[in-house]
Amino acid sequence: MIERSAASDGSSSTDVRVPHFVYASSHEVYDRFSATTASSKDSSVATPQQPNPPPFQEDRPITTPSSLHGTSKLIDEVLASAYHSTHGIYSVGLRFFNVYGPWNSPGTDVFDLAERISSSDSQEDEDNVEQQQEQFEEDINDYIYIDDAVDAILSAMQYRPPGVDNPPPVVFNVGSGEGHTLKELKDKMSKHFPSNSRASKGNPTNEQRQASKSVASISRSESLLGFRAQVPLEEGLAHTLTWHRDRTFPYGRDPTIEQSVDMRSVEEKITESLAISRRTAEDEESNGECSLLDRDCLRGAPVFPCASECRRSERCTPSVWDDVSVLSRMITTGCDAVLYTILLDDTAEQIPSATASSVSSESMPYVGAGLPDDVGARTQARCNIAFVSDKSPLVKRLKSEGEEYVDEETSDGSSGNNKLPPLLRHGFWTVLPVATPSSDSPSWVHAFDGSFSLKYLPKISPGRFFGYSVRYAAYTDPSVYVENLPGFLKKMEDGPLVNNRRGYSTPASSTSTAMILALKEQTCDPAQRGSSCADTYTRPPPNDSLQSHAYNMIRMALLGDLLGGGLESTLDSSLIIHSLKEEDSRLFRCDVYGETAQWGVSSDERSLEFIISLHDLWSRAVVHWSTGLRPWWLDVGIDYEEGETPIEGSLEEDGTWMGILSSTDRQLFTHIIPAADGNGIVRIDEFKKGS
Repeated sequence: MIERSAASDGSSSTDVRVPHFVYASSHEVYDRFSATTASSKDSSVATPQQPNPPPFQEDRPITTPSSLHGTSKLIDEVLASAYHSTHGIYSVGLRFFNVYGPWNSPGTDVFDLAERISSSDSQEDEDNVEQQQEQFEEDINDYIYIDDAVDAILSAMQYRPPGVDNPPPVVFNVGSGEGHTLKELKDKMSKHFPSNSRASKGNPTNEQRQASKSVASISRSESLLGFRAQVPLEEGLAHTLTWHRDRTFPYGRDPTIEQSVDMRSVEEKITESLAISRRTAEDEESNGECSLLDRDCLRGAPVFPCASECRRSERCTPSVWDDVSVLSRMITTGCDAVLYTILLDDTAEQIPSATASSVSSESMPYVGAGLPDDVGARTQARCNIAFVSDKSPLVKRLKSEGEEYVDEETSDGSSGNNKLPPLLRHGFWTVLPVATPSSDSPSWVHAFDGSFSLKYLPKISPGRFFGYSVRYAAYTDPSVYVENLPGFLKKMEDGPLVNNRRGYSTPASSTSTAMILALKEQTCDPAQRGSSCADTYTRPPPNDSLQSHAYNMIRMALLGDLLGGGLESTLDSSLIIHSLKEEDSRLFRCDVYGETAQWGVSSDERSLEFIISLHDLWSRAVVHWSTGLRPWWLDVGIDYEEGETPIEGSLEEDGTWMGILSSTDRQLFTHIIPAADGNGIVRIDEFKKGS
């Protein structure tokens, strides 16, 4: 930016303020290969073959850059010099050596090494990569942590030689001044991961080429910029590995693996080792750990509530759900499926679906039957859970009226003294009181903005709320009940039916439904701003609006290949049926929950649209890349005549199927059922409090 200065008489002057230009160059402008071929035994001594041996100095001549990238950066330096000669533009060039740390680029040595070490559970996988990297492991390089690199940029932005009217361009090395081999980095990283630590193998390929050396001379940066790298290699690598670990397992490990004693021991050792390496004199009290609410310190790593199935066991935030989730797991032990709802309104006097006159034993709006008589060994009401505010008149009335029952069976399925506490019943629901804070209480505050994702945690992330035997968990809003719920659960078991007539042959056993939800019934066209829609459309909260605008930008970039896009969301999340047994289903739910939480929005419907669409897009791409064929689930249930072209995204009687990215041969799907009448979802729009 060029700023014109005003003359003393108020007229415009042609004098301009010369801009201060800072740009990034690279250590690859130096010739790091000639050092090992020099005739002198001491590679730091200048020779005709290498006039600037490592540690490289900025004021010595440059012969041949060590790469094409280095050549382009050397051209940048020549251009900077030319602009100074012709236009008087002053510039500072920074010859960065190997910058590493969180958010680095794939393909760099440290990134790829950290990715393998933090995520590899297979000895064979690491051995294969090791063989490809061995011949480069003796190269000596200068590594500088990203925080130090940023400090160097800030210093360069403020540097101008004192007492010089027209200073010439200048370049500075940005490095640590220390050289390390990739083998040293691997050893330092591996020691934090007990499962991956082992002695390095020999290096039979090193004889094919001589090792190179690239180390910075930091004397000019120290004396003129006052810059010196502050982050030790050990600490920087620990920060880097922590970021890669969070990136590899953002939602923790598979709970079935996480429960093993050996795995918990390994994870604890890794966490402790990384924390110790990150610890400095300034953060002894915090043991080198970030605050769970400090997003900058966490470098983008999400921190979930401890009751969420997405949380990492060593890093989560407590909430009012912690104790309730333990109790609900005990209560639902033995259930194959669970129906549940959430009503955290402190003024609620009843659950609408429990008192609606249309609810009957024939309609089966709940899981199980025999509620009036089965208060014996295992009450089926235990499989129908309502999470209700403990401050509500409903809970107080149920307690005062003695609406409690006690199961004779213990929580672990055997007789004994460890019985469940007395449970409240309201209609077909077992009511579990939740100690809800007031709406403005900090108890709802956690690592994300907004309170929706915490208040409705079980709705989107139910995996830790129900017993291990539970395969399916069906959420309904308090004012919604489902006629013939067993029929919906049967849909979960069936998965999409393949139309073999079109040449597809996918065994039913290789498919599974991970989630069922419905399209939203549109009472009017939301694109029309006529009188018919005037009462139904309200301006969304700021975060919701921002989320919608961001998704629509992505939708346009993908040529509209995403659900939604209108003023209102297309999906109705008042009914969601989850499959709890597949690990890929958990990861999918965590994608939805993380998206909802990190936006801080007041609803999960936009996040559901976006994540479902992305997973389907990825799944279709994988099928197309691997087989070259059209994804078969786009034609499920559609019997086309020969030669007829199917229409993508068309919704037939049974709805549509959207693929979920899977890490196994078993293909998972989201089943979106139509919003037409007769789909079995009944909404109670009107009811009187206290009736």
